[in-house]
Amino acid sequence: MNTSSQWADTNFAAAQLGNQSRTKRLVRIATDLAGKAGASLPAVCAGDDAKLAGLYRFMNNDRIQPAMITAVHIEETLAQCRRHARILCVQDTTELDFSGREVDGLGEIGNGRNQGLLQHSALALSETGQLLGVLDINTHVRIKAPAGETRSRRHARRTQLHMWTDAADRNSRRDFGTTRILNICDRGGDCAGCLFGFHELNQGFVIRARYDRKATGDETRLWAHLGNQAAQLEYDLAVPVRLRRKSCRHRPGKVPGVRTAKLQVRYSAVTIPPPINDRRYAHYQPLQLWAVQVREQDAPDQYEAVEWMLLSSEEVRTATQAQEVINHYKHRWQIEEWHRCLKQGCALEQIQLKSVAAIQKAAAICSVVAVRLLQLKQLSRDAGLSPVPALTVMPAAMVAVAAAQAGKSTERLSVKEFYEQVAKTGGWLRRSGEPGWLTLWRGWRELDMMCVGYLIAAKHGEKNV
Repeated sequence: MNTSSQWADTNFAAAQLGNQSRTKRLVRIATDLAGKAGASLPAVCAGDDAKLAGLYRFMNNDRIQPAMITAVHIEETLAQCRRHARILCVQDTTELDFSGREVDGLGEIGNGRNQGLLQHSALALSETGQLLGVLDINTHVRIKAPAGETRSRRHARRTQLHMWTDAADRNSRRDFGTTRILNICDRGGDCAGCLFGFHELNQGFVIRARYDRKATGDETRLWAHLGNQAAQLEYDLAVPVRLRRKSCRHRPGKVPGVRTAKLQVRYSAVTIPPPINDRRYAHYQPLQLWAVQVREQDAPDQYEAVEWMLLSSEEVRTATQAQEVINHYKHRWQIEEWHRCLKQGCALEQIQLKSVAAIQKAAAICSVVAVRLLQLKQLSRDAGLSPVPALTVMPAAMVAVAAAQAGKSTERLSVKEFYEQVAKTGGWLRRSGEPGWLTLWRGWRELDMMCVGYLIAAKHGEKNV
C-alpha cells in the first residue's frame, strides 16, 4: 500500500486524455481525493480557489470520458488477473441518490420518487477473495416505460438488465490471457440475458436464482427438483441476524449480532430452456447447468431462514465441488462493502457537481479510491504478511512515522504491528475486535498526512546540512 501520490501515479499517470496537462490534473485530483476521501471538494482542494476551479473544469470537460479515467487502473487489474488460472468477476448494481439536488440528466431510482443514477460495476477477485481491482463501471439513467409499450418495443429498449451482459461483453474484449472469468451475480442477474449471454461469451457464472423456472425435461420446477434430492452436505455457519417481517414491529432486516445456522446442501444437474415468448431466444438450445441449494433447517420463527439457490456453469458432481460454488458466491459480499466505501468513505452522493456527465467522472475516480479503501482492510488481515518486516512492503516514511508512534524500531516493526498502529490512529480499541475499513482508513489518512510532514522536514534538514 503506497502513499496517496504514489497510488495516484500508478493508477492514473498513464491516462490518455488528449494532452499531458489534463493527465497531470487527473493525478492531482486523484491524490487529493484519496488523501481526503469523504471531504467536500473545497476541503479536498484545501481552500485553494485555483485548484478548485481546475477540478471543476476537469469534471465539466466533455472531451474527457469516464472510461478514459479508469483505463490505466483496469489495465493494472488485468495484469493481476493474468496471474490466476481463474478469477471471480463480481457484478452488481447500486443506486446513487441525488434527490433534492439540481443536477441535469438524473433519472428515477427506488420507488420512482427519488432521483439519481444506477451504477453497475464489475470487480475482479481471486478465488480466495483477494480484491484485485475494478474491471468495469457503467452508469444508467432509468426512464419510465412509455405508456402502452408493446413487448417487442420493450425488448428493443435498453434497460438496466442489459448492464450485466454489457459488462461481460466488454470483458470478453479485454486481454485476460488464459485466465478464465467466472461471473458472480445476485438475483438481479437471474435473467435469460445473463444465463444465455454469459454462455455465449464462453464465460462461467454463479448466479443466485430468483425465478422458479423449469429445470428438467418433464417440466419440474427448480425448487421442487432440488427438494427431491437428498441432502449431500450439512454444516453450521455463523450468519448475520436478520429478523422476519412478522417478528418485528419496525422494518425487518439486519440487527447487530450473529447466530449459528444449520445448513443442508443439495445439488443436481438441471436443464434450463430459453424463454418461449421472446423471439430473441428462438434459436437458442436449452442450457445444461448445475444447481446448488443451500437451505437452513429448523430456523427459529423470529429469524429469516437462510436459503440460496445457485445456478452455475461449473460442474457439480461432488460435495467438494458444491462447496466450491458456495464459497465463490460468498465472496459476492465484497462488492456490497465496496459500495459502502464508495458512498460512505468517498461520499460520492454528497459531491457537489451539477451534471450527470461530471458526476460520472467523479464516480470513475472514486471507484478506484474505494478499491484502495477496501484493500487496506484486506492487507491488514493477511496472515501471510503479518510477521514480515513492514519496511519490505510499506513506504519507508510511513513505517518510520508508525514506528515512532508505537515506540518501536523502524527495522523491527512488522506488518501486523504497522496496521495495528494505523488502526489505533483511526480510533481502534483492541477490545472491539478486528478494525474495519473505515477505522483503518481514518488512521491511514492521518498517517499519510504525518508522512508528508515527515518528508518535508527530512528534505528541509538535508538542505541545512
